[in-house]
Amino acid sequence: MGSLPHTYAAHKAFAAVYEVRGETDEALCHYKTYHQIKEEVWSTDSDRRIRAQLVRVQVEQSRREAELLRERNEALAAANEEKVRLVAELDRLTREDALTGIANRRALDAQLALEWERARRFQRDLTVAMVDVDHFKQVNDRHGHAAGDEVLRRIAALLGEQTRRVDFVARCGGEEFVLLLVETPLEGALAKCEQLRAAVEEYDWEAVAPGLRVTVSFGVSGDPAPSPDALLAAADARLYAAKHAGRNRVHG
Repeated sequence: MGSLPHTYAAHKAFAAVYEVRGETDEALCHYKTYHQIKEEVWSTDSDRRIRAQLVRVQVEQSRREAELLRERNEALAAANEEKVRLVAELDRLTREDALTGIANRRALDAQLALEWERARRFQRDLTVAMVDVDHFKQVNDRHGHAAGDEVLRRIAALLGEQTRRVDFVARCGGEEFVLLLVETPLEGALAKCEQLRAAVEEYDWEAVAPGLRVTVSFGVSGDPAPSPDALLAAADARLYAAKHAGRNRVHG
C-alpha cells in the first residue's frame, strides 16, 4: 500500500507526457488510472484515520468509564463509612447519659441482665449498689441547677475512676446511680462503697460552688435473686434504709 502514491504519481506524469505528444487516448488511459489509484489511496487513508479516531474515542470512553466507576466506588465506600459511623453514634447516644457521659438506664438494664445471667450460670458473685445524692434538691435550690449538674458529672467521674474496668457505672435517672460490682462478694462491695462514700464527702466541692457540701448514700445487695430486677429492687430497698437512717452511709 505504501507504493500506491508513487504509482498514481507516475500515471499522472505519463498522462501529461502523452497529452503533450498528442496521444490523447494514452493520456486519457493514464489519467483514469491515476484517478482510480488516487481515490483508492485516499479511501484507504481515510478509513485508517477513521479507525484510529474510533480507537481513540473507545480508549477515552473506557478511561472515563473507569474513572466514573472509581468515583462511584469511592462515594459508596464513603457513604458506607458514614452510615457505620452514624449507626455507631446513634447506638452510643441511646446508651449514654447525655449529662454525665456514663451509661444510662437502658444500658444498665442490658448489662445487668448479662451480668446476672453470667453470675447465675458460673456461680459467681455479683453485687449491685444504688447510690443517691443526699438532699440534691437543696443543692439545686441553694446553688443553682448548673452547680447541680456539675455535682452529678463529678460524682459520675469519681465512681468511674475508683471502680475497676470490669465493673459498670450508670446513671439511672435524676440523682441516682447504680454500680455493678462484678465477681465481688457483699463484704468486699460494702468496703468499696464505703471508700466511695468517703471520697465524695471529702471532695473539694467548694471548687464547684462556695459553701457547697455533698454526700451520698448507698444501698448494696449481693444476695442471690430470682431475676435482675429483683436484685436491683433489693439494692433500692437498702438505699431507702440508708436514707431513712440519716443518709451519708452505706447500707447492705
